[in-house]
Amino acid sequence: MILLITGSRDFCEAVEGKSRDDYMAERVALGFALDMIGPSAVVTDGNQGAGRWAAIWADRRGFRCDIGMEITADECVCFPGGYRPDIPTYEVVVR
Repeated sequence: MILLITGSRDFCEAVEGKSRDDYMAERVALGFALDMIGPSAVVTDGNQGAGRWAAIWADRRGFRCDIGMEITADECVCFPGGYRPDIPTYEVVVR
């Protein structure tokens, strides 16, 4: 089972100091990761920011989307700000 963890609360969001190109690139990267990785589940830290975008993308693709970290998995793919200390984790770098 592969998890995709969305990252920090300001991931995919327009926040002070972040250009439109940056947050739009993060949204594209999230959709691309869902398509390419095909995770068993998507984990978010809530229904705001990246969690909201992940829920939209996951629903469109038929993936399970959960709030919290109680899901067991074999490995994990995380965006900046996401972390799973108990399983092998691969971090996505968005540039």
